Amino acid sequence: MIRIDSASLSKLIVTCFDLAGDDALSQAQRDAWMTTGKRLRGALLNILTAQFENGTAKVNEANEELKRINKSLKTAVDDLEKLKDELAAAKAMVGTLDSLLKLAIAFV
Repeated sequence: MIRIDSASLSKLIVTCFDLAGDDALSQAQRDAWMTTGKRLRGALLNILTAQFENGTAKVNEANEELKRINKSLKTAVDDLEKLKDELAAAKAMVGTLDSLLKLAIAFV
């Protein structure tokens, strides 16, 4: 059985909330990061207990995308334009996690 990389997902959530409090961003940007952080946090609560069959490609892809977003956000904080792209990627991750719940073979 495999699972979503909860450490990477948690790191992304913390980053979203950090950006939501960053005065260098516009109020609209901070609101978007806050909303995304809350949605990801909600997804985390559901996905933590989901188990998937080994080799489930969508789980592996989601885990790789989580790592990519976290890595990119680390460098994007210095480039406010790039943050827009990563916000879109973080928002898309919510949908990815929701769709993965349909593939779960068990919840503990």
